[in-house]
This record gives sequence, C-alpha cells and structure tokens, in this order.
Amino acid sequence: RKIEFADLIYIATRGTGEIEDNEIRTDEQNWAVAVHEAGHALITMIDSNEEDIPEFSSILPNKHYEGVVVSSYEYRYQKYGKLSYKDYRQRIRINLAGRAAEEILLGNENISVRGASSDLENASSMCGEMFGFSGISPDMEDANKSGSNLLIVLNEPTPSENSRVEKISQIYLEKQYAIVKDILHKNL
Repeated sequence: RKIEFADLIYIATRGTGEIEDNEIRTDEQNWAVAVHEAGHALITMIDSNEEDIPEFSSILPNKHYEGVVVSSYEYRYQKYGKLSYKDYRQRIRINLAGRAAEEILLGNENISVRGASSDLENASSMCGEMFGFSGISPDMEDANKSGSNLLIVLNEPTPSENSRVEKISQIYLEKQYAIVKDILHKNL
C-alpha cells in the first residue's frame, strides 16, 4: 500500500523497529510510563490554552525513550523560528510534567530514576540558552525585573559564568516544577 501520513508519524515516533525487545515491561511499569506521558500531554494542552493538542501519544518503548507525546504539528510550525520566553517556558513545563505526574500519582519514592533524565536534560539546556546566551531574566513575568539578566556569555563560558547560569537555572526549574505540580493537582 501507499505510505500514509499515519505511517510517517509512526516512523517518526517509533523508528523503523530496529530495536531489540529483550525486556518486556510489566503492567505496573506500563502504568508508570503512561502516567509520565499523560503528564506531558496534559501540560501541553493546559499551558497552551488548548492551542497545542498532541497529535500522538504512546507508551511503546523505542531505543531512545520509554514513551512519547508529539505536540501538534500545526502549533509547532506556527512557532518555528520565533520562539518567545513564553514558548520556552511552556516547553520547560512540558519537560517537567512527566516527572511531576509520577510524583503526584505514584508517590515521591516511586519516581522513575531514568524516566525523566532526557526531559530534565532538555529543560536544563533550554534554561542555559535563555539565561546564559539570550539575556532572558528568570522573572520575565515581572516588568520591573525583566532586565535583571542582560549579561550574556560570550565565547566559551568561564567557571563563574557557568556557576551563575546554573544557579539561575536551578532556581527557575524548581519554581516551574512547583507550578506544574500545582496545575496537575488542579486538573487530575
């Protein structure tokens, strides 16, 4: 048969099947992955005022992830190349939402150790870009503080610049994580 759009989504989100299924997940493990991915999907919709409705969500593992949520192609295309602070904040919240959902529904001690590592890496990288290389303030919502981080990293960051950006990023991620947990609590 001819390749259809759904086939492209499948390949983009699951790959070509070139993964060994050495380990079969239990129902409990599938539930934990589903909770994680549902957190991503819920924050994707809520934080975009329902403008970004995920195209696809799956808990089927791939060699790169345990599950996946694919944002609306149309929504992402509209934002392509012109991402604002608000867009970055939304993406950071989406990345934090899987772990937050696990914490809320599975409990603090049952959060997957590896489950959110790539999400946290993405969120940390976005913070580094905003606060180190773009002059974005972690308090952009406050007009009086929007200019509080105008010093950007030039060339290779020095140890003190790395330390400054790491500190700002850590505080920002903690604040956004609390906001995400609050949003999820209100909508579960």
